[in-house]
Amino acid sequence: MKYQDRMAGLKQDIQDHLQEEIADNIARGMPQEEARRAALIKFGNVAQVTEATREVWSTRLDRLLRDVRYAFRMLRKAPGFSAVAVLTLALGMGANTAVFSFVYSALLQPLPYRDASRLMVLNETTPMVGVVTVSYPDFLDWRAQSHSFSEMAALHNVGLNLSGVTEPEVINGLEVSPNFLAMIGTRPVIGRDFQPPEENPGTAPVTLLSYSLWQRRFGSDTGVLGRAVMLNGRSITVVGVLPADFRVPGNIDLLIPIGVWI
Repeated sequence: MKYQDRMAGLKQDIQDHLQEEIADNIARGMPQEEARRAALIKFGNVAQVTEATREVWSTRLDRLLRDVRYAFRMLRKAPGFSAVAVLTLALGMGANTAVFSFVYSALLQPLPYRDASRLMVLNETTPMVGVVTVSYPDFLDWRAQSHSFSEMAALHNVGLNLSGVTEPEVINGLEVSPNFLAMIGTRPVIGRDFQPPEENPGTAPVTLLSYSLWQRRFGSDTGVLGRAVMLNGRSITVVGVLPADFRVPGNIDLLIPIGVWI
């Protein structure tokens, strides 16, 4: 903003303040002239306030310009040192930016789930090993007997061999209880979510593909719904595709109901 514009803005602010004070005085029952006189007395000398503000702004601007000129003179006197200093600052800022980006994405950024602040992760621990995977029967007991949680879902990472679609591939799967997506507020972009009976052993196995796997191995074909593929030599039916922004820890290619695979 130009200096002249700032001064014009200052004068307008002063006039607005005086008008508000005059209006308040009139509202309290003062005549027009008396209200204006009282406002001027309360505010003080308008010209004096304007001049004092102008002097403060001018002093700060002059000091800034002097500092900038001095800095450039010092840089010209020692160009080698200046280059090293600038390079050091650039590397430091770059490293700090990279570290902050990682910390923000890993620790500070809110999870992309519904009611993310209410989510908790539960694990089992043993004295000898520490944190261990919760067994599926234990999870069923926890869910049946829980009084502290409105909902509880199970997750378990698993490696799988995918076949039946061009070349075989080792992929990353996530075994989940059927209520997992509903609990975090996520819906498939096509197809349907898992149904409660589909976690029972002996039920026909189904799967939800990740968006990236759907694009990469199935060409984004909506006709993939109802198609059978092979996972670890077992036929499994595709019932849906996850959203492109679906995120869980790790690179997940598909979801399968946990109970069917136990």
